[in-house]
Amino acid sequence: MGISIWQILIIASPMIFAIVALLLTSRSGTLGRTEFFLRFLVIIAIAIFVGGIGAVAPPGNPAIALLVLVTTVSLGFYSFRIQILRLQDMRQSRFFVFLSFVPLVNLLFLLFLIFAPGRP
Repeated sequence: MGISIWQILIIASPMIFAIVALLLTSRSGTLGRTEFFLRFLVIIAIAIFVGGIGAVAPPGNPAIALLVLVTTVSLGFYSFRIQILRLQDMRQSRFFVFLSFVPLVNLLFLLFLIFAPGRP
């Protein structure tokens, strides 16, 4: 048994989201601490809600599978986008968003994004 193309896409999808977010996010946009934190809380709430729907739905329901897929892709892209905007507000390199892929460092990075001061 080898690795299928779907397994590779599932593993690579967060990196694809980050690269697309880097390419599509304006270099002039910024996002303050409070707004970043609130948007991140909304992302978490939506993910928990849709995950709950997926958990209680009957297995094999294509509509629920599509809902979970579309929500995951949208939230993944949006999560990286707001991280990039927050980094720009702190005058840091946009490429620090790739720290989100390093285990344990990603938690420290998220705390840094939430608590570090931005532009005055």
